[in-house]
Amino acid sequence: MRIIASILTAVSIALCGASAAQAQESRDQAADCSNASTTIAMNECMADILSKAEARRQKYASAAYNRLADDPEVRAQLAASRL
Repeated sequence: MRIIASILTAVSIALCGASAAQAQESRDQAADCSNASTTIAMNECMADILSKAEARRQKYASAAYNRLADDPEVRAQLAASRL
């Protein structure tokens, strides 16, 4: 259980360390979505935001997976958590 907590802590710290450029991009995307006037436009905007968030999540999960390469139990847990 401590291993999972350590992994979650590492991933959380990495996610909180977003650069100013990423924060500005998020604000720009939110502004674009707030101007969407149709359901289709809103869905496309949100799909784009979700896609970028998933790519970012995958980046940090892969980094955690690689960092903990020497612990087979942790690697198995990380692999099982990838949906």
